[in-house]
Amino acid sequence: MLKLLSILVLSLSLLSCGNKKPNKLPEGVIDKSQFPFPPDDEYEYPEE
Repeated sequence: MLKLLSILVLSLSLLSCGNKKPNKLPEGVIDKSQFPFPPDDEYEYPEE
């Protein structure tokens, strides 16, 4: 019983961890998530 209870508490604590709010980049930072991967020469990257 104690083992089951400890597994339940551990799983609930792991589920409650994490980021709940939407992340936003600061002003002037380039969003690199839209860049192609692997990088290719034909894509025009924005200037830094």
